[in-house]
Amino acid sequence: MSWAQLLVVFSTAATGCGLRTLFLRSTADGSGAAMPVDVAPSGSAAPWAYRAQLDYNMQGFVIIAEAETGCKVVGLPTSSTSIDPGSNISLPLRVVSTEGKPPSTYSVAVARSAGSSTKLASLVMDGAFIVPGFQPDTRSYDVFLDVAQDVLTLRYVVEDNGQAVGVQAGLSRPGRRTAVVGEAR
Repeated sequence: MSWAQLLVVFSTAATGCGLRTLFLRSTADGSGAAMPVDVAPSGSAAPWAYRAQLDYNMQGFVIIAEAETGCKVVGLPTSSTSIDPGSNISLPLRVVSTEGKPPSTYSVAVARSAGSSTKLASLVMDGAFIVPGFQPDTRSYDVFLDVAQDVLTLRYVVEDNGQAVGVQAGLSRPGRRTAVVGEAR
């Protein structure tokens, strides 16, 4: 099992039946590639509520769930589930016992990015000092390079896969360059 197959492991010994694993993957894209989708607790008061976020280029998803020994998952979709850009779906999963344990109900909320994000998740400029420090909502940075440095290596992670990034740089004063990071035109 690879690290990308994020498995959510549940412990329900005191409450009855539960899930052993829960895994989401995107449906195949035009190139035939399917990607794992991270699953995380929803942060709500509901103890068995989980959320997942699809990138804009992920048109749908498949849920794979496995119940504890002596239990089975009911209500699991038997095929892929499509979701429109900018939309979300909440799917209930019920785990019932084949051995008399109490059942459990889980909720998985899946959202798909709208495709309009132009934010970066991270930005690093090797060998440079940037002001302000990286902030996802900031589009312009002052970049300070050593006078002996002629090349700036820019590394970034986009917030939503499929985004294009453009960089404009200009000499603003000797030894100081301004970099503007945003959507490609």
